[in-house]
Amino acid sequence: MAKREKFEIYLAGPITGCNEDQLRRWRDDVTAKYTKDFSFIDPTRRWEGNAIGEDKTSLEIVQADLRGIERADGMLVNMWRESIGTSIGMVHARRAGKPVVVADPNHLRSQMLAFYADALEDNPLKAAAALRALLRAERWHVDKAGDRPSEPFQRSKLVSSIGAACADVGRNDVVVPRIVLPHVLERLKRRKMGDQVTTSDIYKAVYKTFEQFAKDDSHRSMVEGVLEVWPEARPSTRDSALAGGATAPPHPASKVSVRVYSPKSHGTIWGKGVRQLSGIPSDAARRVFETIIRTLGITEIVLGQFGHGESRKRVCGMVAESPTPNVLEGKIFDQGVKGSVQTFQVRVQDDGQKARIKAQCQAALQAADLWAG
Repeated sequence: MAKREKFEIYLAGPITGCNEDQLRRWRDDVTAKYTKDFSFIDPTRRWEGNAIGEDKTSLEIVQADLRGIERADGMLVNMWRESIGTSIGMVHARRAGKPVVVADPNHLRSQMLAFYADALEDNPLKAAAALRALLRAERWHVDKAGDRPSEPFQRSKLVSSIGAACADVGRNDVVVPRIVLPHVLERLKRRKMGDQVTTSDIYKAVYKTFEQFAKDDSHRSMVEGVLEVWPEARPSTRDSALAGGATAPPHPASKVSVRVYSPKSHGTIWGKGVRQLSGIPSDAARRVFETIIRTLGITEIVLGQFGHGESRKRVCGMVAESPTPNVLEGKIFDQGVKGSVQTFQVRVQDDGQKARIKAQCQAALQAADLWAG
């Protein structure tokens, strides 16, 4: 068997104003423990005989940082104290598509720090293990239900769908998904066949992780209520749905009050106007809208034009960009008495949040096997 190539990771953390132990000790610990898995880009060792580059210009130091981050496969951050440079480096890594795992040993609990992380741990060694799991998962492919082709595993989809479930019950939708993710990946590692995982495996792994957290005194309050809004993960129902058997049960009603309706005297593919979500006669179509309206920031969904122009073999939906302020455009595919495609507008409270809302709607629909894209 060919030897698996090592991942190259960037060791990020505070540098300015640190003593030698603060610069070296944690980096040396990670390097010693994970030398078989990683090669390392260590910004404290790039200038021979001068850890912080005192004889270099500011431009040379910043350019070296950026080149190292861009070259790396991922970034390990030890944020033992606040650091502007390290934080900016995290943003750069995320924009370059690199997985970022943060160790927060002194419990800074920064929401912004968590937002730009893929996973959170409480010490650098755990963070290195989580980063290894993330990098290995990038090689996976997800087998989809039915005859749909497999697709590459995407951590962002999983984080977004977990975040949506957390938001629905008032849990922290930034921090909790980042803490949960490494545990989910560890469960998936044990279930996968080669580099393949199934959607059923993913749903089960998330469900089992939340079950584990709910039994742990230190995590229980963090995940309280999330199991109840993750019905796809219940093996007794989800497995049969993914295998082509009985349909999985619908999502419970969203706790967010979002109206779904058609304008006065305006028909729909289902043959009549809709005054509220319950007025849609199609159970599957309601489930699509129930999945969408869980995303925070949506104020209402207004049904628009309909017809026979497009169709799909199953009921599904999609949300896309729109040049109109505070609006995203959507389509739902169903077999109604007056057509096969129904357009709608997703109206949002803050125009600056459109990209985030669109991404979370897509992730939620994909997680529920309802995405039409």
